[in-house]
Amino acid sequence: MSTGLSASQGTSAVTASLQATASQQVMQDEIRIVFSHEIKGSSASEVNRALAQALEQARALVKDLTGFKLSNGSFRTSPSYNKEGKTDGWQGRAELVLTASDLAQAERAAGILGTALAVSSIQFSLSANKRRQEEKQLLTEVAQAFRDRAQAAALAFGFKAYKILSLDFGSPGGSSSGPILMRSAAPMSAPAADRIKFSFEPNLVQVTIDVSGKVMFD
Repeated sequence: MSTGLSASQGTSAVTASLQATASQQVMQDEIRIVFSHEIKGSSASEVNRALAQALEQARALVKDLTGFKLSNGSFRTSPSYNKEGKTDGWQGRAELVLTASDLAQAERAAGILGTALAVSSIQFSLSANKRRQEEKQLLTEVAQAFRDRAQAAALAFGFKAYKILSLDFGSPGGSSSGPILMRSAAPMSAPAADRIKFSFEPNLVQVTIDVSGKVMFD
């Protein structure tokens, strides 16, 4: 927690600009996994059908599981070219996006989807609900820090009390490195849904609340 102070004196009142910050490191609680499938074909329609079929088949593999959401990502088709720069067919890429707050279910679903699609990216984040909870707690802390700073400034400059004239709140948030991903392949004799094992480890992210304001001393 940090604060800063600058003061200016007017003709009839003394005012001060104060700042206070409260922050807390929080474990990320939401995961987003992007799966993809790429294919080449002789025509755009052929590639489109194959991509759509691949996504449909992947969805079918996890249709009986719960605790996550699946949505379509990008879906694009374009001509492919040979070394001479001439068109030699079509190529396409489609994505399926999994989001979840239940890591165990995410790992299970990813292990199944990973047998049919490639894993393109994995990203952890702090859910909106979790961020709101943390910011609510930090708001109490930063408010107390601001009041303590105002009271200390008043006493330091020989005043008995202070009055808050204005307040401005900010939430710069924070950042963290990417998640740790562990992946191992089970023996080929294992059932298809169990051939790929994933273990996801979220990271800490810093949630921050800033408050700045002006007070008048009495």
